[in-house]
Amino acid sequence: MYSTTEALVLGSVKYQDKNLIVKCYTREFGLVSYFIRNAFSHKNKLAVYFQPLNWLNITAKHRLNGNLEYIKEVGIHYNYQSLPFNFDKSSVALFIAEALGLAIKQTEPDKVFFDFIVHTIQVFDQEKTIPDFHLYFLINASKYLGFYPLDSENHDYFNPVDGVFEAFPSECCLPLRESTLMKRLLALEDLSVARFSQNERQILLKTLVHFFSLHIHGFEHLKSLDVLHELYV
Repeated sequence: MYSTTEALVLGSVKYQDKNLIVKCYTREFGLVSYFIRNAFSHKNKLAVYFQPLNWLNITAKHRLNGNLEYIKEVGIHYNYQSLPFNFDKSSVALFIAEALGLAIKQTEPDKVFFDFIVHTIQVFDQEKTIPDFHLYFLINASKYLGFYPLDSENHDYFNPVDGVFEAFPSECCLPLRESTLMKRLLALEDLSVARFSQNERQILLKTLVHFFSLHIHGFEHLKSLDVLHELYV
């Protein structure tokens, strides 16, 4: 029996030139990989649907037996207003899609996490500019991934290994400047105003990648990281 689910594209790989294997995070089934036969043919033209972070409706049998799923129908669930047409935004989208692809390991669905992702991406798409968005997204995604930092007003040094702030700097703690920036990021709510300088964004991005790498194996190998660095130099 076929079923339809909302899906976010996290990445895709060509298979034998004409086919495509696509990794998606779906609302109903969690992490699912799909096989699209003849994705690049003039008749099908399916490859265009599977750009990073595209928000789709996918119909498939969803047998969920560990094998690739075959798509019966695919369509756009939400048409982005600016994301595909703005280089800075599309670069951030590529980074977030790759980060999610590395971070999400479980195949079980998490509808609350899925809704957080699509809601924040919609805001990013609709606003003219949100220079701190990638930082806000990563730190808040860690809530759903299970290692959100525990803040403390009286402790100033961030220990990324344990995800806590400590009163005195241990060998695991970040320097005071990086720790202070993490505190400011954790307090960030209003995305409409830039809260960090370009240099601070660079420091925070490096700090967050290090923090995630301590909790997610392989996260430090983000291929899109260099492109993102270029945006904030």
